[in-house]
Amino acid sequence: MLLQRVVSNPVLAGSLASGMLILSLLSIWLSPLQLLLPLPILLTAYRLGPKAGMLAMGFPVLAALALGKGSLYFPIMTLLIFGLFPILSAWLLHGGWQIRHCATVAYLLAGLLLIVGYLGSLLFGIIPTEEILLSLHIIQEAMLANATNLQGMDPVTLSQFRVGLGQLMHLVALFFPTFFLTSWFLIQVGNLILARNLLTKWQEWKGAKENLNRFRLPFFLVWILIGAGLLAALFHGNLQHFSWNVLFFLITPYFIQGLAIFQSGFQRYQASGFLRGTFYAALILWWEISLLVTVLGLFDTWLDFRNRFPTSDKEDGRR
Repeated sequence: MLLQRVVSNPVLAGSLASGMLILSLLSIWLSPLQLLLPLPILLTAYRLGPKAGMLAMGFPVLAALALGKGSLYFPIMTLLIFGLFPILSAWLLHGGWQIRHCATVAYLLAGLLLIVGYLGSLLFGIIPTEEILLSLHIIQEAMLANATNLQGMDPVTLSQFRVGLGQLMHLVALFFPTFFLTSWFLIQVGNLILARNLLTKWQEWKGAKENLNRFRLPFFLVWILIGAGLLAALFHGNLQHFSWNVLFFLITPYFIQGLAIFQSGFQRYQASGFLRGTFYAALILWWEISLLVTVLGLFDTWLDFRNRFPTSDKEDGRR
């Protein structure tokens, strides 16, 4: 398999990661390539060791430095978002940790960054929502200036469009910290599972078998979620914004639990690859599907949907 040969060499793996980064920035249609950027780094670090993973990660960092025209911001963010955790997780997996343990580490790191970053900003007099909204406002004005199809709009319609776009930007600014960290967490978990599946196919997986379809959150977490919701309702201003971000961040694991329920059902009823692919494509394209999966995962706390499926001998945790 071509990918197996590529990740056998840190130079080739790093070149692949660099190509994915560059292509994702050239076209919005290729931007999903960023979701898989950690994969060659993770596979190389797992197969050849952390030093090889760091060498491979150097290539997209250098590419980011060139694209950023010498600015250190872009390469540092590329390293932090795409590089460090895959290398760390490969080291942990070699130490006997399992996929769910690495996912827990990623979630705790993201949660710690959310809490410390948000509250720390408030202590220093920096209002995260206002700072993000200012940056988004600059982007918004540039978009409006470059949108040639808006030139033919009448003043009333254009004004309504501006108001609607401004409200959307305010909503994005409000939940940007959670959206960013949740996306990072889901990218890391997705690449961990994909890497495990590939290494198992190549007969190189050395870790213990895990039945991720049986993933289930401890019951007490739902009370923490409810508590965060009450705080979001009681607080006002910046503390309310912080509470909303924490609330939605706490919901994220229930999305994963909902996915485990669907995957367990697919496996139990031997759903075709086409049906599974259609479901996951819809999951990416329509937020309503993601919401349904999250709600299903939340109510699984009380209803335990998977125990309502008849058991299957084919459920071996490899999918």
